[in-house]
Amino acid sequence: MTGEQDAYQRSYENVPGMQEALKTFEQPKPGPRPLGQLKDAILTIDGHLNVLAHAAATTIFNPAVLVTALPLVQNMRLNNALEELSTIPEGRELVDLIKKNGTELKLDPSPLYMGGRAGNIHGVSSKDGYQLSPGTVVVAGFATRGEIVGVLAHELQHHRQNVTKTLEPFSQTIPSPIEQLWFNRCIEADAQATAVDIAWKLKEAGKPKTWNAMKEDLSAFGKIARAYGKAVKHDPESVKDGSAKRVAYDEWFIARVNDFAPTLSQIYNRQGLNNNLIPHHVDQMVKEGREFAPMDVSNIEKLGDLSPLTPNYLKLPGFKPLDDPFYRAADWGPNIASGLKNMHDRYDDVLKTQAKSKFLSPANPETPAAPVAEAKATLQTTAAVKRAPALKM
Repeated sequence: MTGEQDAYQRSYENVPGMQEALKTFEQPKPGPRPLGQLKDAILTIDGHLNVLAHAAATTIFNPAVLVTALPLVQNMRLNNALEELSTIPEGRELVDLIKKNGTELKLDPSPLYMGGRAGNIHGVSSKDGYQLSPGTVVVAGFATRGEIVGVLAHELQHHRQNVTKTLEPFSQTIPSPIEQLWFNRCIEADAQATAVDIAWKLKEAGKPKTWNAMKEDLSAFGKIARAYGKAVKHDPESVKDGSAKRVAYDEWFIARVNDFAPTLSQIYNRQGLNNNLIPHHVDQMVKEGREFAPMDVSNIEKLGDLSPLTPNYLKLPGFKPLDDPFYRAADWGPNIASGLKNMHDRYDDVLKTQAKSKFLSPANPETPAAPVAEAKATLQTTAAVKRAPALKM
């Protein structure tokens, strides 16, 4: 049996945490829930009011945010933030990378927009290898200098994840939908742990605004910064050896505003579902040269290897294994379960089709049939454009 056939016919059900996740498909579909809808509406309104209150407070201390839409003001604020980020080596390597790739930076002038996003990055697969176009990184404009620097650090880490091909499980292979959702958590946790680590090091370099903005944040993200700070207080060497960053990474999976609020892991389940890249039919997969392949710990460990300036914090001893159930909680509700079930039904159909040799020669199961051979030959000479997932903080 070839490795390709084994990938086609493998059972993802033995992946750690998968059985618990698959059981959620048995949840009944959600029906009308007036009280729940009212609660969601109240939380949405409260969220918008908090955002507007934050925007008003920011405006008092920095009136320039009112004219962020003006190119001159936007460029000035972004350049100042990039200059501050570049004062330490860990920040400078992120800035150098976007300059090298010609990545566009923007501030969103809306007072209702918070956080940032890194998207519109296209993967090009050709005979010359895998390449990426520049893409765009957007950061909230109604924010303080420290907040902008912190969000930039997070989003530029996403950019680095993209351009270093660390997200290849999303763009080059077809892992199961649940595995893709789990991996989305990992890339978000890595981006925020990196941002917190940079903020601390900026503070040590005499630039405390970003760290102060993070540790005083009343959202779940603030708890991640405070967990990092607590680790450093316990062991000052944890900054150098990467263990403080690992504490921040782990905190991402359980951080919540209060005991009644959802965790970041639960909040990002919707994004993980939306970022699934399961094509609609096998023909598309074959023509694009995609293969069925499981995700394992090595895919996650690559996130810790992105910077040569720091040790791989995801390989440190004394922490949970990266495929531990702690990171793979089936903590979604009926809506997410229903969406995942639909995706897994399609995924299972594809696996069964391949196992029946629809695209493998019946005479010799180890010999690809003509459509596969022709598709792969075409890929050697013709570039196929793929879209990488839009990633949001």
